[in-house]
Amino acid sequence: MKSKEEKTHLLLYSKDKLALLLAEKKLKERFLKKYPDGAVEKIDCEEVSSLENVKAVILSTSLFTERRLIFFKNALRSFDEKQLLEFYNVPLQTSLVFLEETQNIKLKLEHPLRVKKVSLVLKEELAAISQELNKINLSSYQKREILRFLEKEPWFIFNEAAKIRLAKKAGVSPSEVLTIPVLSDVFKLADAWLFGDKQKLARLLLHLDDKPPEELLVGLVHVLRQLILFAEGDTQVFAHLPEFVLNLRKKCLKYRGREWLLSSYLRLAQLDYELKTGGRDKEAVIFFLLKNI
Repeated sequence: MKSKEEKTHLLLYSKDKLALLLAEKKLKERFLKKYPDGAVEKIDCEEVSSLENVKAVILSTSLFTERRLIFFKNALRSFDEKQLLEFYNVPLQTSLVFLEETQNIKLKLEHPLRVKKVSLVLKEELAAISQELNKINLSSYQKREILRFLEKEPWFIFNEAAKIRLAKKAGVSPSEVLTIPVLSDVFKLADAWLFGDKQKLARLLLHLDDKPPEELLVGLVHVLRQLILFAEGDTQVFAHLPEFVLNLRKKCLKYRGREWLLSSYLRLAQLDYELKTGGRDKEAVIFFLLKNI
C-alpha cells in the first residue's frame, strides 16, 4: 500500500519551458529506475476534446503494469479547478504530475498536490562549455563575455553541452562540435576580410578550403547585413552579441563605412545567386574577397 507521500500528486510550474522539460525528464528517469516495468504517459490538455477524454485515460489500465506516471501539460489553462479535482480519482498505483508554464500559481481550492516552482539550473552544462573554451585561444575577457552571452540562451547551452557529451563518447574532440557562432572560422574569416587582414584572410581561406562556397557566403552576408542595419540605426541587431564582438563590429563600421558595406553586400548577394545557378564557382568568391580587401 502506498505511503501518504507517494499518494500525493505533484504540480510543477515555471516561466521557462526548458526548466519544465528537464524536470519532467528527471522525474521520468527516476520513476523508470524505481519501476522498470512502469508506464509513463503525457497528455496535453489543450489538445484533448473534453474532460471526459482525460478521465478515460486516467482511469484506463495497462495490460503490462499497474505502476503509471501521467504528466499533464496545460491542465490549469484548459480546465477550471473544480474540474481538476476530478483528476485525482485514480488507482493507488497511478501518480499524476501537472506541468504549467507560468510565472505564478494560485489555487483557490484544496488539492492533494505538492506545488513546486522549478528553476532552470544549467551549472554543469555551462561548466562543460567553459572547460572547452579554455582549450581555445581566447582572452579571459572574451571567455567571460561568451559565457555571459550564453547564460541568456538556455536552449543553446543545453544543446551545446549535449553535443560535448556525445563527442566525448564518440572519441571526437568536443571543440570540433561546438557551434558558438562568434567562434566559428567563417565568422573569423568575415572579421579578417572586413578589417583588411590579408595574412589572416589567406590563412583562413586555406584552412576552409574544404568548406562549400555557400557556407562562406552565409557568414559574410550575415555579418554585412548586421553592420548595414546597425549603420541605419537598428541598435537591437547587435543586442544578442557578447560585448567584445559588439566592439569589433563598431570598429569595423568606422573602418569600412556604410557605402563600402552596402556595395559589398550587394556583390556577395549576386555571387550567391550565381553560385546557386551554376554561373560561378568557389574561386570567384575567393577572388572577390582578395580583390576587395
